[in-house]
Amino acid sequence: MPSFQGSLLDQPLGDGFKLSLLLDDIQRIYLQRAMAEARGSKTIAAKLLGFNNYQTLSNQLERLNVRYDGSDD
Repeated sequence: MPSFQGSLLDQPLGDGFKLSLLLDDIQRIYLQRAMAEARGSKTIAAKLLGFNNYQTLSNQLERLNVRYDGSDD
């Protein structure tokens, strides 16, 4: 899981700051959290995150290289 210094809303701007990278990190955190709460069920995790289907979740997990070692559907 990514590590942040201070609050996510207090990241310094300029010199290397990239909003897209910060948003990817935030998305990774929530994807990992949903997979853990759903005990590895992509269908349940997708519902927790408000995705229409588990394929959307699968695409995001792959795009962001998020891995979860649990059961999978």
